[in-house]
Amino acid sequence: TITYRGLRLEDTFNKTESYQCNANSTLKFNSTEVHNISVAAAVSNFTIQSVNTSSFGKHCKDDTPTTVAPTTPTTTPAPTTPKPSPEQNFSCSYNTTTKFRLIGIFSLSITYNATNQSKTVTVDVPKVPASETNCSSESNESLTFKFFDNWSIEYIFQSKGGNKYYVSNITITYVHDEHLPNSTNPNTTATVRFSKPDYLEASTSGYYTCHARTSLAIDEVRKENRPALLETETQHKTCGTQHRTLTECSNDEQTSSVVPIAVGAALAGLVVIVLIAYLIGRRRSRKAGYESV
Repeated sequence: TITYRGLRLEDTFNKTESYQCNANSTLKFNSTEVHNISVAAAVSNFTIQSVNTSSFGKHCKDDTPTTVAPTTPTTTPAPTTPKPSPEQNFSCSYNTTTKFRLIGIFSLSITYNATNQSKTVTVDVPKVPASETNCSSESNESLTFKFFDNWSIEYIFQSKGGNKYYVSNITITYVHDEHLPNSTNPNTTATVRFSKPDYLEASTSGYYTCHARTSLAIDEVRKENRPALLETETQHKTCGTQHRTLTECSNDEQTSSVVPIAVGAALAGLVVIVLIAYLIGRRRSRKAGYESV
């Protein structure tokens, strides 16, 4: 207890400790001689301690820190890895005979007019549960697979001279919906076409394959005058059930040629290293023989 000239501090503390009040606070003193008399003192950075003080002691109530509720540490979600596009597998049979089969991974890269800018997005084709096929004609066969809301890709297959088989037309239909955000032509439908007399050409008794990812420009969008790209990967096109002759795309052929070249170069380097090691070892053995003589 602190008493000064008949006034006693209301707050109490041990005499071997100090009393501190760093905040702007009001201390009240009561009279020890006359009842019902008190004095208030405005203080700041106020400290009282005696000569016997050995440690810091009590703080005034205004120095007591406000209790803060513990915060739950926020966790940053792990980055999500985009899922690869699913592989599609389409075929058409006529009179119990498989006329063609198309296997591949498909995605579209579409450039369109968005708000205040030109924008390009990649749209992966989801797994298509069913398709529309027609292979009753010997010279003209078709495959159409639909996805989303009124999106579709159509392939037209034709034969050449009875021994060649190729894709003559590809037609893509898409809608300016949520897959093309902020489009300046919302809810409009665009159709683009590709036509070539020998695209993916292969023998009628074989198949065409392309494991490399390839892009094909499908015409140009009429309203925007920008191309749409059909991107394919691990694509196989077969005709009938006889798959004896293999036709590879140019990208696969380049990849195939790199492997034997790399292996040959590694073997040549290994031969050189062995030869150098042999010559060094032989020279050292001959030198050791001279010294012993």
